[in-house]
Amino acid sequence: MLRHFAFVLAAGAAALGPVRAQLQDDGPVKMTPELALAMPLLQKGRDITVKYPVFINRTAIVRPGMILRVIYQPPSGSDDSVNLTMAHLGNMAQSYSRDNTPTGGDQSKPQMSPEYAHAIEAARREIWEVPVNFQMALAELPTDTLHLIYSRDGTNQNLDDERIDFYEGLFLGSPSGGVSVLAVETGSKADEAGFKAGDRIMAVGGRPMGPDPESFPPLWSTGREAAKEANAASFDFTVQSPSGATRTVHLPMPASFKSQLMDDFK
Repeated sequence: MLRHFAFVLAAGAAALGPVRAQLQDDGPVKMTPELALAMPLLQKGRDITVKYPVFINRTAIVRPGMILRVIYQPPSGSDDSVNLTMAHLGNMAQSYSRDNTPTGGDQSKPQMSPEYAHAIEAARREIWEVPVNFQMALAELPTDTLHLIYSRDGTNQNLDDERIDFYEGLFLGSPSGGVSVLAVETGSKADEAGFKAGDRIMAVGGRPMGPDPESFPPLWSTGREAAKEANAASFDFTVQSPSGATRTVHLPMPASFKSQLMDDFK
């Protein structure tokens, strides 16, 4: 199965040549513990799933039973939000011949080349069957450009393609209900604020967490917006450490908000 990993590293020199330049300029995310070890992978027959729900990004939660297929890296300079949606329409033959010329006179809309479409379609059809392939990708490749393709029901239809991203440096999951910190990115806002792996998030902005991890994204957005409207430099989290001790963590607001606040007082 390690031959599949070579696809991500090279992905066909003709189609994904820019990947090599990315690997030289960027590096994998540094976390405590390492992301590759914090990802709770589980072998299920010939498939790979997760032991418990994990946040792949700020909206997508991968749950046990969902089948992980492949991690891949798009070519540099691409517009993921447009290209990936287009690439997942039709089959591989259509990806070669798809008409990507602008329609409706909108010349500014990003378009996808046939080579790009084929590369993404090839990634979509890949299936890794051992956890080590995912661990190697997470450990070796620049995380801010990685995408995970997974299947909600284990079939080849309606595949989800999500960019791997974090909440200001927090890799979150739900090993025992609610939301807990699985790993913290070194030097991130979350790291500077004092989040630690193992912390269980009890409340966000004074609002208590529910038992389902789905309750976290709206709490995050609401707490962040409330702090913005209050011109606060941070918004607060109540967390419980593995020892049972409870503390408040102050997560800094984005620099743009603080800069605007300073501009208002000039």
